[in-house]
Amino acid sequence: MKRPVATAFAAVLVLGSVGAAKANLMITGGTGSTHAVTEATSPFPVSLYGYAGGTVTAVDAGSYVFTYLGVGNPSLNNLFSVSNCGSTFTGHVTPIGTSFSCTFGANTVIPFTFTAPTVGTSSNGDAFANGLGYLAAVAGSTSAPGLTSGSSVYLGLSDGLATNDSDFQDLVVRVDEVPEPASFALLGVGLLGLGIAWSRRRARA
Repeated sequence: MKRPVATAFAAVLVLGSVGAAKANLMITGGTGSTHAVTEATSPFPVSLYGYAGGTVTAVDAGSYVFTYLGVGNPSLNNLFSVSNCGSTFTGHVTPIGTSFSCTFGANTVIPFTFTAPTVGTSSNGDAFANGLGYLAAVAGSTSAPGLTSGSSVYLGLSDGLATNDSDFQDLVVRVDEVPEPASFALLGVGLLGLGIAWSRRRARA
């Protein structure tokens, strides 16, 4: 009587753990053991350790969501954009919490770009190019040198060279992968099996 219930419950746990364990965003290169600095407002969590100038890759094929988290206290209206997505975040202008999504193939280097008026641009993997730099950190990466993969990544801009402006709060964006519908379907099948086993057990009791 108890075995079907235990089996179904185990299936649900396994399906859930498979979805949670996927490393769908990866950071390579850059300077590790780096963290953001507290400012008047700090949309980039200062407890996180990440990689300055690290290259961020979408490991899984699918849809990714970009969410604008705000800025610290820069005077420039800095910009964030992703090629072929048609959307841009503008510091001090875009409402906090605004988001857009993009679809990428497997193992795609995300084509994002930070721009600071009168300063220049820095794209994914550029490190500190044109006087700009950014920090990439995996959510939950609270010890040095920093995690290199996970389901959510923070991106924070410094609109000056690392030697004189390394707060990484000058425009902050979070990247998240949209869970695959198939994962939800598998979990649903497991839950359905658990429900059927439980009903049969009660009926025979």
